Amino acid sequence: ESISTSTPYDEISADGLHDIVRQGGDEGPWVIAVRPQLVEALAGLDDAKVPTVAAQWADTDEMKLDPAGTPEPALVSTLTGLLTEMRTLASTSLDRRLPMYLLMSE
Repeated sequence: ESISTSTPYDEISADGLHDIVRQGGDEGPWVIAVRPQLVEALAGLDDAKVPTVAAQWADTDEMKLDPAGTPEPALVSTLTGLLTEMRTLASTSLDRRLPMYLLMSE
C-alpha cells in the first residue's frame, strides 16, 4: 500500500493494517480485510504503472532473498501478473461495493 499511495508504512500500520476478520487458530489461516485505501489504489493502477509498482514491491526486504541484493527479474514478472489480477479484483470490489479480503497461511 505504501508503494501505491505514497503513505508511510508506519502510518498505514498504525491504522488497522492487520485487521483480522477470521482466524483458524495460532497457526492460521487468517482472513484479513484489505484496507479501502489499498483497494482504491489497486483499482486505479494504470497499465503503464504496473511494472514500476511490481519492481518497487520486489525491491522490498520482505520479497528479496537477500535484502541487500537486487530483485530477481522473474519475481518482478510474477508480481506484475499478480498486480494485474489484484487490480481486477479491486475494481470488482469497488464496482459491487463489497469489501476485499486476503487469506494468509503459513
